[in-house]
Amino acid sequence: MLILFRTDLHFRIYLQALDFSLSYIYNFTQATLPDISIKPFGPAYAVDRIDMNRERVHQWSFDLRTSIGRFGLWNETGISLVNGYERGTYELTHPQLNWVIGADFN
Repeated sequence: MLILFRTDLHFRIYLQALDFSLSYIYNFTQATLPDISIKPFGPAYAVDRIDMNRERVHQWSFDLRTSIGRFGLWNETGISLVNGYERGTYELTHPQLNWVIGADFN
């Protein structure tokens, strides 16, 4: 039996001219990732073992919003780090940074 769990933390601060929020999610990757082991087989190599793993992922994000007169400005930024980033091992996945900047007029 496979039990999967997810942990979320969310902090939000409202100031007079600025809204800020910080989120952290500890989750699993969306797809299974292969871990392939090979061994020498005469003059060539052969596959010794293939394991399919669902790695844990740390997701950090923050939102920042403000208003200047009739204009609203906002930014949303997030980074996803798969387990292994602290060891510097990125054989299968890499950190992913996503962001968006926007403006509104009222």
